[in-house]
Order: sequence, then C-alpha cells, then structure tokens
Amino acid sequence: MPIAEREFIIKKQIRDIWDFFTDLNKVGHCLDGVEKVETIDRKSANLTLKIKFGFIIKEIKLFTKFIELEPIKLVRFKGEGKELDIIGEFKLIKKSKDETSVYYKMNIEGKGSLKNILHVIIKSTIKEKTDNFIKTVENRLVR
Repeated sequence: MPIAEREFIIKKQIRDIWDFFTDLNKVGHCLDGVEKVETIDRKSANLTLKIKFGFIIKEIKLFTKFIELEPIKLVRFKGEGKELDIIGEFKLIKKSKDETSVYYKMNIEGKGSLKNILHVIIKSTIKEKTDNFIKTVENRLVR
C-alpha cells in the first residue's frame, strides 16, 4: 500500500486551515488528477480523477467522506472506488498566531484487476504528487 506522508508549515491561522481542510470541494481540487468534485453534503463528495501513466489514462470515481473530525486538530477522510481506496488525515498544530504545522498522511490501495499496475503508477509518482498537493494548498491558503 503506497503511503504519502509529510509535515509542513503554513503561514496562516489554524482556524483558516481547519476551514479549508473541512471543505471537500476546496481540498479535493488540490489533489493531482482531480477533474471534478461533486459535493453531496458538508461531509461527503464524489471525486473524479484521472491517473496517467505514459499513454494510459484511467478515470477513477471515488465516494469521499469525512470519517473523523476533531475540531481545529484532526481531519480524517476516506475515498472509496471500484479501483482505488484512499484513507487520509491532516493533523493541525498551532505554532504561533499566524503559523500552523500540518501533518499530512494518505494511504492509497489499488483494488481489482488494476491493483498491481495502480501500485506501480502510484509508487512512481507519489513524491511528486505529494509535493504538488502541498504547493497547491499553500498557494490557495496564502493568497
């Protein structure tokens, strides 16, 4: 199971970061490959993403929902699809009035007949996609 894990600092108040990470539309659009986020309610959404590997493009749909929310501290979510499951979390720690530490972790599990190829694709791109996610989050929050 490929895992993305990183800690980073955002120069923003913890409440602003909490509000961002508890909005599936906002955070969903920060993930590489996400083409569409259809909000169902405040706690769930359908994500459509495209995974590219060379000339192969695979569209994946994930039903995504929050599975644990501890106000201003922890956000856990799960995305479930036919080909892929994702479990992720954001832990927030206030460093100062305008600075927050974010611990980010995402477990990605391929399923079905594409499991092995998805693992190869994810393992080969996970560092780059994690870097892109963090840059996108920072850009959207610090504007």
